[in-house]
Amino acid sequence: MVAFRNRTEDEVRDIYVSRLESGKWTEPKPVHNDRWKIPACPVNGPMLSARGRTVAIAWFTVKNDVGHAYAAFSLDAGRTVGEPIQLDETSALGRVDIELLPDGSAVATWIEFADQRSQFSARRVYSSGRKSDLTTVAAIEGARASGYPRVAQSDDELVFAWTESKDGKLRVRTAKTRVPAGS
Repeated sequence: MVAFRNRTEDEVRDIYVSRLESGKWTEPKPVHNDRWKIPACPVNGPMLSARGRTVAIAWFTVKNDVGHAYAAFSLDAGRTVGEPIQLDETSALGRVDIELLPDGSAVATWIEFADQRSQFSARRVYSSGRKSDLTTVAAIEGARASGYPRVAQSDDELVFAWTESKDGKLRVRTAKTRVPAGS
């Protein structure tokens, strides 16, 4: 399965998916009809994570001039995708990532923008639409130099990585935490 930001003739830039079936790619279809119309090329692409037939997808879009980060689940290898779950509390700059956990939930990350500050944020989401409280991983610059923060699971830990700019130098920072118990 692949996910990408599609472009229609009238400049709508929604996220689409296509699946490889019997050696051929299926007709692309929208994950959700966000209808983000922008005559430019957004750099914020989607992210996928899969375990068996369960797929989690995260993406960024703009609604009413406000950016938001979303996640959704497919329980049938991408044939259908559930309703979007808004990740951010106020607004987002995007740069999403997602990591599907063994219990079927996922940890999603994005850059949140609130009170004129940017932060690398994370929360656990479930296919039911339930979500944990927002966690701030780190304060982060909103500029493109801050890159695309990432999350990955290693055994029973989640590892977060992001770029920090200090005194004109870029540094990669990391943090880790135990994978929270499911339910």
